[in-house]
Amino acid sequence: MKTPPYFEFQSKVQIFAGSNSLEKIGKDMEIRGVSRPMILSSQTVARSGLLNFIEKGYRPGMETGVIDTDIPADSDLETVRRLAALFTEKACDCLIAVGGGSVIDTAKGVNIAVSLGCSNYDITPYAGAGMVREKLKPLTVVPTTSGSGSEATIVAVIADTAQSKKLLFTSPYLLPNTAVLDPRVTLSLPPLLTAQTGMDALTHACEAFFCLAHNPISDAFALEAIRTIVRYLPTAVAEPSNEEARLQMAIASNLAGTAFSNSMVGMVHSIGHTVGAIAHVPHGACMAILLPYAMEYNAQKAGERIGALLTALENEKTFLSTPKEKRTQAAASSVRRLNEKLKTLTNGAHALCFKEYRSKNGEAPVTRELLPRIANEAINDGSIFYNPEELSKADALRVLEAAYEGVPLN
Repeated sequence: MKTPPYFEFQSKVQIFAGSNSLEKIGKDMEIRGVSRPMILSSQTVARSGLLNFIEKGYRPGMETGVIDTDIPADSDLETVRRLAALFTEKACDCLIAVGGGSVIDTAKGVNIAVSLGCSNYDITPYAGAGMVREKLKPLTVVPTTSGSGSEATIVAVIADTAQSKKLLFTSPYLLPNTAVLDPRVTLSLPPLLTAQTGMDALTHACEAFFCLAHNPISDAFALEAIRTIVRYLPTAVAEPSNEEARLQMAIASNLAGTAFSNSMVGMVHSIGHTVGAIAHVPHGACMAILLPYAMEYNAQKAGERIGALLTALENEKTFLSTPKEKRTQAAASSVRRLNEKLKTLTNGAHALCFKEYRSKNGEAPVTRELLPRIANEAINDGSIFYNPEELSKADALRVLEAAYEGVPLN
């Protein structure tokens, strides 16, 4: 496993971690010279009273400009435009996002719109890699799930619902200024969502380790994230009120986010983004199902690195006692065993394959008939660029068919 001849690594997010971290936001705002935030969150978080802890830490002269909790499960362009107009109307000067990946990505989208003077708050011209090239307004992120890692990434994913696709925005300027990891925020997260978001974080770390843009520093972040997730995710699912497990998962998600923000991700996200856009399956559920298949598919080009994940997924002894040619499959099997444990802990709700996934109303949104369309669109997702092995439509369909049935990739 050679060190790349050249690489870049960036991690400039200020982190407040541990109990009573929410109350530190006011001090951070004072340092950054802002005083009137727009707070974006969910109705559940607002009802919990957690936002009161933020305002409790305000300094004299600080006042919340607006609180908005009407944010969809998948961030979209229409919501970004609505909120950007409200930000301007209420004379806000910074953003605080308290929520999961959708809330955080929405905040990043709003920040683009209000900071760069987008016509009619349309951010589509800034989609893609490196299109945002100017400093944005101060953004503080409080993740309420331990999965997306958005509080530590240069990435935002915003849905274009009219086109049934997701737009990827990538730029160092999308990094939040501050991330707040307070275990109180995730205590109410239900077991299933804890499992799904935890597997999202695990996927970030694993793909960061074996995709093409990895480097020694991102590797260190990724491996520590994996070790922490494997140790604490089952506990967080089984014991939702366990503050230590919640804090450790928040830290692991942040580590994974930092890793993949510097090394990027691959086919799990390419296919997962498309499944989410077409069939509206939660991102974490897609990641959990698809991760072992990406390990198997990339074995020829990245087998040594994928096999090396055994040291974090299991332990050094397992890695050393497993024959070199069997380590890739052993790593994939380890992920499948973790998924099976999570399925047991969630009373069967955590899906192991797309065929068994059910939405809240009991429907099966992923059908066999949809798979060719998903495969066709997945190969055009920007994440595929960093996957070790090239992915054709036929290959994507083969992976989807195996993931649909829940059988190993042949």
